[in-house]
Amino acid sequence: MTECKCDKCSTAFKIELETTRLENDVERTYFTCPECDAEYDVWFKNDEVYELEKERDTWKDRIQNPHMRKKAKKEVERIQSRIAEIMKRLKCEYVRGINRDE
Repeated sequence: MTECKCDKCSTAFKIELETTRLENDVERTYFTCPECDAEYDVWFKNDEVYELEKERDTWKDRIQNPHMRKKAKKEVERIQSRIAEIMKRLKCEYVRGINRDE
């Protein structure tokens, strides 16, 4: 487990990820400071992200094949870029709607 320091209260603690389902098919993964309950978002994912991750993993397996390596690397990069775009959009959409003490 990774350890971090809270930005609000400076308490050092080990990160314990939590996941909660938001509206539609969006899941929020975050961790909470055990001292002051400050929440830190890690990522937001939806069903499209999970499907793309499966597709990416299939292409990653193909990288081992010398005949598929070049195409597989390009596909992994393309899919990873798409995943990053979606996760960034989800974060922008949902961070504003989460109740915070800030």
